[in-house]
Amino acid sequence: DDFDVDHFVSDCQKQVQLEALRDDLELYYKLLETAMVELINKDYAAFVNLSTNLVGMDKALSQLSALLGHLGEEVLGLHPGEQWSGSFGITSNRKLPPCPPLTL
Repeated sequence: DDFDVDHFVSDCQKQVQLEALRDDLELYYKLLETAMVELINKDYAAFVNLSTNLVGMDKALSQLSALLGHLGEEVLGLHPGEQWSGSFGITSNRKLPPCPPLTL
């Protein structure tokens, strides 16, 4: 069902004058344009707010990535049965079971 302008105008012409139809369509166009501008402005503010909130996030993610990489190196360096006292001051008295080889 595609919109057919000629069919629409033909149907409306039977009920209203073309000048009245034009005036109504212009009014509807202005309402749609205003609604569209308001929607864009609302979404634009949210987008700007989002980008502002993300400032510095890359630094925090880099730090977290480095920290997790360091922790991963510590864990991968352990041998079965060895106790771990990591860089976070957490000590585990549990003996580590043998780990299956990692496939990356």
